[in-house]
Amino acid sequence: LLKGLSVDTLEAIAENLEISPGAEELVSTLKTLGYKTALISGGFSYFVDRIKNRLGIDYAYSNKLVIKNGKLTGELEEPIIDERRKGELIGEIAKKENLLKEEIVAVGDGANDRFMLRNSGLGIAINPKDVLKKVADGVITKENLTGILYCLGAPEKKLKEVFPPKRRAK
Repeated sequence: LLKGLSVDTLEAIAENLEISPGAEELVSTLKTLGYKTALISGGFSYFVDRIKNRLGIDYAYSNKLVIKNGKLTGELEEPIIDERRKGELIGEIAKKENLLKEEIVAVGDGANDRFMLRNSGLGIAINPKDVLKKVADGVITKENLTGILYCLGAPEKKLKEVFPPKRRAK
């Protein structure tokens, strides 16, 4: 479906990418607390790599579009990041970082995240479909990703540093 699309169009889309509310605060806090972070997406690296760089994420895996002469060919480079590959990547990252399964937290929002959640010590689903609810250890229904910090038991002092209480008007 994307065959023949100009890289200029991808660039225009990339310049207007919106990230999920709370993503910047979440990643920043996790890094402060010593976590390694990864973005594993069935989307396209053209966009995912920008999010990785913007947020300072340690690892990013996504599908690579084949581009020739400034246009998309309609093909993807192997390996394709599908639901099974997402589950495998959790294991590969754990091996690189010398982590046990119990030390891995995975967060997903789609049915293609089920193996990733299943292969982690704590699987959190965000506004999930029913199939993901079945494999998740917990569910967050708010749109703001910072709720994940509470699931991880982040210290209240650190959370107050990142999210200072709002001052009330007198």
